[in-house]
Amino acid sequence: MKREKIPPEVIVRNKATIEDRVAAYKNVYHIVTDVESTAFYDGYYLAFGFGASSCRHTFCGLEDDCKALRGEKCRFSLRARPSMEAAGIDVYRMTAEAGWDIYPTGSNAKPEDMPKGTLAGIVIVC
Repeated sequence: MKREKIPPEVIVRNKATIEDRVAAYKNVYHIVTDVESTAFYDGYYLAFGFGASSCRHTFCGLEDDCKALRGEKCRFSLRARPSMEAAGIDVYRMTAEAGWDIYPTGSNAKPEDMPKGTLAGIVIVC
């Protein structure tokens, strides 16, 4: 997977851009799982990754529910990962300290107020 530039219009919550937004989030999950897998096969068997935001909305947004939350096997167990936010990671601070530009993209965010959107994932290698 490659790093792509995604326009802010895609990152903010807007039904008109939902397909492009979901594709961008899926790309982050694919990168995270690919890096995690590579680390595993390089001998770092405890490597684990976190995706950008909720895997529920990214992979099962068109489904009625999340099977894993019902105690069943996840539909996307090879790609779905917990979000960094769910694990208590301060994503804004982490990305800012890494030198990345990041802008709030909450429900009321306006694309014209942000130069670009930022999505991030992380893989912990130990």
